[in-house]
Amino acid sequence: ERLSHMRSSPRYFRAKARVKRFFRRFSFGESLIQSVSQLKNRIKSALLKESIFEIMGFRYFGPADGNDITVVCDLLNEAKLVEGPVVVHFKTTKGKGYFRSESEPSSFHGVSAFDVVTGISKKKESVSFSQVFGSAMCALGEEDARVCAITAAMEGGTGLIDFAERFPSRFFDVGIAEEHAVTMSSAMATTGMLPVCAIYSTFLQRTYDQLIHDVAIQGNHVVFAIDRAGLVGEDGETHQGIFDLSFLSTVPGMRIFAPASHAELNTALRRALYECSGPVAVRYSRGCELTYREDSMAHNASVVRDGSDVTLISYGILLNEVIAAADLLAAEGISAEIVKLNELTGVPSEVIASVRKTGCVVVAEECVAAGGFAQKIASELSEKSIFPRAFCAVNLGDRFIPQGSVRELYTRYGIDAAGIANAARKALHHE
Repeated sequence: ERLSHMRSSPRYFRAKARVKRFFRRFSFGESLIQSVSQLKNRIKSALLKESIFEIMGFRYFGPADGNDITVVCDLLNEAKLVEGPVVVHFKTTKGKGYFRSESEPSSFHGVSAFDVVTGISKKKESVSFSQVFGSAMCALGEEDARVCAITAAMEGGTGLIDFAERFPSRFFDVGIAEEHAVTMSSAMATTGMLPVCAIYSTFLQRTYDQLIHDVAIQGNHVVFAIDRAGLVGEDGETHQGIFDLSFLSTVPGMRIFAPASHAELNTALRRALYECSGPVAVRYSRGCELTYREDSMAHNASVVRDGSDVTLISYGILLNEVIAAADLLAAEGISAEIVKLNELTGVPSEVIASVRKTGCVVVAEECVAAGGFAQKIASELSEKSIFPRAFCAVNLGDRFIPQGSVRELYTRYGIDAAGIANAARKALHHE
């Protein structure tokens, strides 16, 4: 290990460069450099075990201190001079430079403003969906020895710390390998276990092949707890959970639940485990529940508010914006009926009945347009020869969503209460 560190040090590279420059002044210099390099490689092979990268034909540098910017720059500059594939291996200390983040790296993985001295967050903390999921898993684990949890390097983020401590033999962190987590969960299901695979929406994208081949085709009963479904705000384009509904809907046999409150998350999880077979997804938002705190998850859909002029349809945490939009419309004398979707698999009868009644539809979703539930509703209505006077889909369109608070993004892309109410007005006036 010491020899590896010496070979990765800036001093070593500077000395090597000086020696090369010196010998290149002579006619025999280049051949001498090549001979010495070959001798050095033979000695290195005798003293150091070849890394897997070198066996595959890569030039390997490291391991080196990734927290030392000088070392990092020198190694990268050296790698640029190499012809052919190169692997540069850095080891870093997570949270380096602040003693609290070094000792509690998971707690400081993603933080809001905090007191530097105490490390305590300045933001008023509320119970999150992730925490509710973690508590529900602990309760289920206590009741049923078949329940197990699988995650991919997100033990803390998905709320599974307590489950891991209480049931260590039934908790599996596979590291940053979501594909393996999905396949492993499917294998565990074949043994009679009840695997709950907790993965962020954005990271579930990389498991599409495993979802189809290793779970759905086999018909294995795996529950996917999809955290951070919808907009996540400040984490930006790479973390917005706006594609899961689109690709999960293409998987035959996949059932998808979308709770809008903490109570509904508990119910959805139990339904997924004990009332379903095959693959099941429970998708829920980052953050905490809002004004809607009821539990209608025993049904696939529910009418939250009766109305006669326009049907507003939504699911998940965005339901709160739809309710607020209905209030805005009511103040103008417009009667909006709200249909809340609990399962996003087939179009429920409540939607069909409401559309027949009002003849005007607005579907609000916190996802991209392609593959959203609005398209499924429009297709179902067409097949049943139901043609409303107006049909409007309010969603995030065909784009990647940049960084910003969830509230800012709701407003910017028109899926807040004001935007949904405006869409309803336009639909009513056939604009």
